[in-house]
Amino acid sequence: MKRILKKHSQITLDVGCGSNKQPGCLGMDKRRVNGVDVVHDAEVLPWPFKPSTFNRIIMSHVMEHMKPWLVLDIMNEMWRVLKSKGELMISMPYAGSFGFFQDPTHTKSWNEATPLYFDPDKRSKIEAKLAYETGRTRYPEFKPD
Repeated sequence: MKRILKKHSQITLDVGCGSNKQPGCLGMDKRRVNGVDVVHDAEVLPWPFKPSTFNRIIMSHVMEHMKPWLVLDIMNEMWRVLKSKGELMISMPYAGSFGFFQDPTHTKSWNEATPLYFDPDKRSKIEAKLAYETGRTRYPEFKPD
């Protein structure tokens, strides 16, 4: 693992890359295919990396396939292995779009407000709105540090 990490100076982790790993990235996937550097299922925690290892994490069209009850834990794990001031890039079909609904393996949709849940500065505003709309006052914990 040290040898692999050493050859990447600005270390970017491409989670669930399959055979389409982004150039210059360290690829992690649960399948051993061409381009994958680390064979590990992203839903199995913890990931085999030390804290604050990566400058950037890319997760392209993977999160919508994750078990919904693991999303908070996976986000916490990405937060753990991402360096302070690191960049997290998640892409997926838009909530309610044809692209989301046409694939039966999509389990959880996001919209432009979903990432705000994981922003400690914005979360309290979202929780206040949800509490007003639903009557609930407790929500699952996301630990940004």
